[in-house]
Amino acid sequence: ALRHPNIVLFLGAVIHPPRLGIVSELMTRGNLEQLLHGEGPMSDSLRSNGLLRRQMAADCVRGMAYLHSLATPVVHHDLKPANLLVDTNWTLKVSDFGMSRLKNYTYTSQCQAPGGTPEWMAPEALRGDTLNELSDVYSFGVVLWELVTLNYPWRELSSPVQIVAQVAFLHRRLKVPEWVDKPIDDLLHECWAREVQDRPSFASIVERLVGEYPSTWSHGETTAEEAAAILSALSTPKVETIVDDAHEEFVDASDEIVVARIEEFAP
Repeated sequence: ALRHPNIVLFLGAVIHPPRLGIVSELMTRGNLEQLLHGEGPMSDSLRSNGLLRRQMAADCVRGMAYLHSLATPVVHHDLKPANLLVDTNWTLKVSDFGMSRLKNYTYTSQCQAPGGTPEWMAPEALRGDTLNELSDVYSFGVVLWELVTLNYPWRELSSPVQIVAQVAFLHRRLKVPEWVDKPIDDLLHECWAREVQDRPSFASIVERLVGEYPSTWSHGETTAEEAAAILSALSTPKVETIVDDAHEEFVDASDEIVVARIEEFAP
Protein backbone atom coordinates (compact mmCIF):
# COMPACT_ATOMS: atom_id res chain seq x y z
CA ALA A 1 0.00 0.00 0.00
CA LEU A 2 1.11 3.57 -0.66
CA ARG A 3 1.88 5.34 2.63
CA HIS A 4 3.12 8.92 2.59
CA PRO A 5 2.00 12.11 4.41
CA ASN A 6 1.16 13.72 1.06
CA ILE A 7 -0.69 10.78 -0.52
CA VAL A 8 -4.39 10.20 0.26
CA LEU A 9 -4.58 6.97 2.26
CA PHE A 10 -6.43 4.13 0.51
CA LEU A 11 -8.24 2.00 3.09
CA GLY A 12 -10.16 -0.58 1.11
CA ALA A 13 -12.89 -1.29 -1.40
CA VAL A 14 -16.55 -2.28 -1.48
CA ILE A 15 -16.84 -5.15 -3.97
CA HIS A 16 -20.21 -6.70 -3.16
CA PRO A 17 -22.77 -5.81 -5.88
CA PRO A 18 -24.81 -3.74 -6.11
CA ARG A 19 -22.54 -1.65 -3.85
CA LEU A 20 -19.19 -0.93 -5.46
CA GLY A 21 -16.80 1.72 -4.22
CA ILE A 22 -13.49 2.68 -2.69
CA VAL A 23 -12.70 3.72 0.87
CA SER A 24 -10.13 6.44 1.53
CA GLU A 25 -9.34 8.87 4.30
CA LEU A 26 -11.73 11.81 4.55
CA MET A 27 -10.19 15.12 3.43
CA THR A 28 -12.43 17.64 5.13
CA ARG A 29 -11.50 20.77 3.20
CA GLY A 30 -12.22 19.32 -0.22
CA ASN A 31 -10.02 19.72 -3.26
CA LEU A 32 -7.64 22.47 -4.28
CA GLU A 33 -9.73 23.53 -7.27
CA GLN A 34 -12.70 24.27 -4.99
CA LEU A 35 -10.48 26.16 -2.58
CA LEU A 36 -8.64 28.24 -5.18
CA HIS A 37 -11.55 29.13 -7.43
CA GLY A 38 -14.62 28.73 -5.21
CA GLU A 39 -16.35 31.04 -2.76
CA GLY A 40 -16.58 31.08 1.01
CA PRO A 41 -14.32 31.59 4.02
CA MET A 42 -12.02 28.63 3.30
CA SER A 43 -11.33 29.88 -0.23
CA ASP A 44 -10.83 33.41 1.05
CA SER A 45 -8.39 32.13 3.67
CA LEU A 46 -6.28 30.23 1.15
CA ARG A 47 -6.20 33.02 -1.41
CA SER A 48 -5.09 35.48 1.27
CA ASN A 49 -2.27 33.29 2.61
CA GLY A 50 0.70 33.08 0.27
CA LEU A 51 2.82 31.05 2.68
CA LEU A 52 0.07 28.42 2.91
CA ARG A 53 -0.16 28.21 -0.88
CA ARG A 54 3.61 27.79 -1.07
CA GLN A 55 3.40 24.99 1.51
CA MET A 56 0.69 23.29 -0.55
CA ALA A 57 2.92 23.43 -3.63
CA ALA A 58 5.69 21.77 -1.61
CA ASP A 59 3.22 19.15 -0.32
CA CYS A 60 2.28 18.29 -3.90
CA VAL A 61 5.93 17.97 -4.91
CA ARG A 62 6.72 15.69 -1.95
CA GLY A 63 3.79 13.42 -2.75
CA MET A 64 4.72 13.19 -6.42
CA ALA A 65 8.41 12.66 -5.62
CA TYR A 66 7.35 9.68 -3.50
CA LEU A 67 5.28 8.17 -6.33
CA HIS A 68 8.15 8.58 -8.76
CA SER A 69 10.68 7.11 -6.29
CA LEU A 70 8.92 3.74 -5.93
CA ALA A 71 10.66 0.60 -7.18
CA THR A 72 8.14 0.69 -10.02
CA PRO A 73 7.44 4.42 -10.36
CA VAL A 74 3.83 5.56 -10.65
CA VAL A 75 3.09 8.15 -13.35
CA HIS A 76 -0.07 10.00 -12.32
CA HIS A 77 -1.21 11.24 -15.78
CA ASP A 78 -3.95 13.54 -14.41
CA LEU A 79 -2.29 15.85 -11.90
CA LYS A 80 -4.53 18.88 -11.39
CA PRO A 81 -6.11 20.82 -8.48
CA ALA A 82 -9.28 18.69 -8.52
CA ASN A 83 -7.11 15.67 -7.68
CA LEU A 84 -5.25 17.40 -4.84
CA LEU A 85 -7.19 17.10 -1.57
CA VAL A 86 -6.77 19.12 1.62
CA ASP A 87 -7.26 17.92 5.19
CA THR A 88 -8.32 19.76 8.34
CA ASN A 89 -4.74 20.92 8.98
CA TRP A 90 -4.42 22.32 5.45
CA THR A 91 -2.07 19.51 4.41
CA LEU A 92 -2.36 18.82 0.70
CA LYS A 93 -2.36 15.21 -0.52
CA VAL A 94 -2.25 13.71 -4.01
CA SER A 95 -5.26 11.55 -4.91
CA ASP A 96 -7.15 9.90 -7.76
CA PHE A 97 -4.83 7.50 -9.51
CA GLY A 98 -7.56 6.41 -11.93
CA MET A 99 -5.44 7.57 -14.87
CA SER A 100 -2.10 6.44 -13.44
CA ARG A 101 0.20 3.86 -14.97
CA LEU A 102 3.22 1.97 -13.73
CA LYS A 103 6.32 3.25 -15.47
CA ASN A 104 7.38 -0.11 -16.91
CA TYR A 105 3.90 -0.57 -18.38
CA THR A 106 4.03 2.90 -19.90
CA TYR A 107 7.35 2.27 -21.59
CA THR A 108 6.96 -1.32 -22.74
CA SER A 109 3.47 -0.96 -24.14
CA GLN A 110 4.26 2.22 -26.11
CA CYS A 111 0.61 2.98 -25.56
CA GLN A 112 -1.13 6.14 -26.59
CA ALA A 113 -1.46 8.70 -23.84
CA PRO A 114 -4.55 8.13 -21.69
CA GLY A 115 -7.22 10.73 -21.19
CA GLY A 116 -6.66 13.69 -18.94
CA THR A 117 -7.70 17.32 -18.61
CA PRO A 118 -6.25 19.49 -21.42
CA GLU A 119 -5.55 22.58 -19.29
CA TRP A 120 -2.99 20.61 -17.26
CA MET A 121 -1.76 18.05 -19.79
CA ALA A 122 1.80 18.07 -21.11
CA PRO A 123 2.27 18.70 -24.85
CA GLU A 124 3.33 15.10 -25.43
CA ALA A 125 0.15 13.92 -23.68
CA LEU A 126 -2.00 16.17 -25.86
CA ARG A 127 -0.31 14.72 -28.94
CA GLY A 128 -0.85 11.13 -27.76
CA ASP A 129 2.87 10.41 -27.38
CA THR A 130 4.42 8.06 -24.82
CA LEU A 131 4.65 9.60 -21.33
CA ASN A 132 6.96 9.34 -18.34
CA GLU A 133 7.39 11.00 -14.94
CA LEU A 134 8.39 14.33 -16.47
CA SER A 135 4.94 14.64 -18.03
CA ASP A 136 3.65 14.94 -14.46
CA VAL A 137 6.21 17.70 -13.87
CA TYR A 138 4.67 19.76 -16.68
CA SER A 139 1.23 19.35 -15.07
CA PHE A 140 2.65 20.44 -11.72
CA GLY A 141 3.94 23.60 -13.38
CA VAL A 142 0.36 24.50 -14.29
CA VAL A 143 -0.78 23.78 -10.70
CA LEU A 144 2.05 25.97 -9.37
CA TRP A 145 1.05 28.75 -11.77
CA GLU A 146 -2.49 28.58 -10.35
CA LEU A 147 -1.23 28.70 -6.76
CA VAL A 148 0.85 31.78 -7.60
CA THR A 149 -1.54 33.73 -9.81
CA LEU A 150 -4.89 32.51 -8.39
CA ASN A 151 -6.14 32.32 -11.99
CA TYR A 152 -7.64 29.44 -13.96
CA PRO A 153 -5.37 28.20 -16.79
CA TRP A 154 -6.22 29.01 -20.40
CA ARG A 155 -9.49 30.71 -19.51
CA GLU A 156 -9.10 32.89 -22.62
CA LEU A 157 -9.31 29.85 -24.91
CA SER A 158 -12.84 28.75 -25.70
CA SER A 159 -12.38 25.02 -26.29
CA PRO A 160 -10.12 22.04 -25.53
CA VAL A 161 -9.24 21.90 -29.24
CA GLN A 162 -7.70 25.37 -28.99
CA ILE A 163 -5.65 24.30 -25.97
CA VAL A 164 -4.32 21.28 -27.85
CA ALA A 165 -3.38 23.41 -30.85
CA GLN A 166 -1.71 26.16 -28.82
CA VAL A 167 0.19 23.99 -26.33
CA ALA A 168 1.00 20.81 -28.25
CA PHE A 169 1.73 22.21 -31.71
CA LEU A 170 2.37 25.96 -31.38
CA HIS A 171 4.36 25.51 -28.14
CA ARG A 172 2.53 28.29 -26.30
CA ARG A 173 2.82 28.47 -22.52
CA LEU A 174 0.87 30.26 -19.79
CA LYS A 175 1.88 33.88 -19.23
CA VAL A 176 3.74 34.47 -15.97
CA PRO A 177 3.02 37.90 -14.41
CA GLU A 178 5.91 40.34 -14.16
CA TRP A 179 5.64 40.49 -10.37
CA VAL A 180 6.61 36.82 -9.98
CA ASP A 181 10.15 36.47 -8.62
CA LYS A 182 12.75 35.18 -11.06
CA PRO A 183 13.40 31.85 -9.22
CA ILE A 184 9.71 30.92 -9.45
CA ASP A 185 9.47 32.22 -13.02
CA ASP A 186 12.47 30.08 -13.96
CA LEU A 187 11.00 27.01 -12.26
CA LEU A 188 7.69 27.38 -14.09
CA HIS A 189 9.37 27.58 -17.48
CA GLU A 190 11.64 24.63 -16.67
CA CYS A 191 8.58 22.54 -15.78
CA TRP A 192 7.08 23.51 -19.14
CA ALA A 193 10.23 22.82 -21.18
CA ARG A 194 9.51 21.74 -24.75
CA GLU A 195 12.06 18.93 -24.51
CA VAL A 196 10.84 16.48 -21.88
CA GLN A 197 14.35 15.64 -20.65
CA ASP A 198 14.98 19.33 -19.85
CA ARG A 199 12.31 19.38 -17.12
CA PRO A 200 13.43 19.03 -13.47
CA SER A 201 12.53 15.99 -11.38
CA PHE A 202 10.19 16.38 -8.42
CA ALA A 203 13.06 15.40 -6.12
CA SER A 204 14.98 18.47 -7.28
CA ILE A 205 12.04 20.89 -7.02
CA VAL A 206 11.30 20.75 -3.27
CA GLU A 207 14.28 22.85 -2.15
CA ARG A 208 13.49 25.46 -4.78
CA LEU A 209 10.03 26.08 -3.30
CA VAL A 210 11.08 26.81 0.26
CA GLY A 211 13.21 29.89 -0.45
CA GLU A 212 12.07 33.40 0.40
CA TYR A 213 10.16 34.93 -2.52
CA PRO A 214 8.05 37.56 -0.75
CA SER A 215 6.77 39.44 -3.79
CA THR A 216 5.50 36.23 -5.40
CA TRP A 217 3.69 34.69 -2.46
CA SER A 218 2.43 37.88 -0.79
CA HIS A 219 0.96 39.38 -3.97
CA GLY A 220 -2.64 40.41 -3.36
CA GLU A 221 -2.74 39.26 0.27
CA THR A 222 -5.36 40.69 2.59
CA THR A 223 -4.60 42.88 5.58
CA ALA A 224 -4.05 41.34 9.02
CA GLU A 225 -7.52 42.45 10.10
CA GLU A 226 -9.18 40.87 7.07
CA ALA A 227 -7.24 37.65 7.57
CA ALA A 228 -8.27 37.47 11.24
CA ALA A 229 -11.93 37.83 10.28
CA ILE A 230 -11.62 35.06 7.72
CA LEU A 231 -9.83 32.70 10.08
CA SER A 232 -12.44 33.21 12.79
CA ALA A 233 -15.03 31.77 10.41
CA LEU A 234 -12.98 28.64 9.83
CA SER A 235 -13.08 27.04 13.25
CA THR A 236 -15.22 24.10 12.05
CA PRO A 237 -15.00 23.00 8.39
CA LYS A 238 -18.37 22.03 6.93
CA VAL A 239 -17.71 18.42 5.99
CA GLU A 240 -21.16 17.83 4.62
CA THR A 241 -20.67 20.37 1.84
CA ILE A 242 -17.47 18.69 0.69
CA VAL A 243 -18.11 14.97 0.85
CA ASP A 244 -20.67 14.87 -2.03
CA ASP A 245 -22.65 11.62 -2.31
CA ALA A 246 -20.23 9.78 -0.05
CA HIS A 247 -20.65 8.09 3.31
CA GLU A 248 -18.56 9.07 6.32
CA GLU A 249 -17.48 6.26 8.64
CA PHE A 250 -14.74 5.47 11.14
CA VAL A 251 -12.33 2.79 9.95
CA ASP A 252 -9.72 1.03 12.09
CA ALA A 253 -6.59 0.99 9.90
CA SER A 254 -3.51 -0.65 11.42
CA ASP A 255 -4.34 0.52 14.95
CA GLU A 256 -5.07 4.03 13.69
CA ILE A 257 -8.54 5.53 13.82
CA VAL A 258 -9.03 7.17 10.43
CA VAL A 259 -12.10 9.07 9.29
CA ALA A 260 -12.96 7.44 5.99
CA ARG A 261 -14.75 8.49 2.83
CA ILE A 262 -16.63 5.81 0.87
CA GLU A 263 -17.22 6.73 -2.77
CA GLU A 264 -19.74 4.45 -4.43
CA PHE A 265 -19.98 3.69 -8.14
CA ALA A 266 -23.09 2.87 -10.13
CA PRO A 267 -23.23 -0.80 -11.22
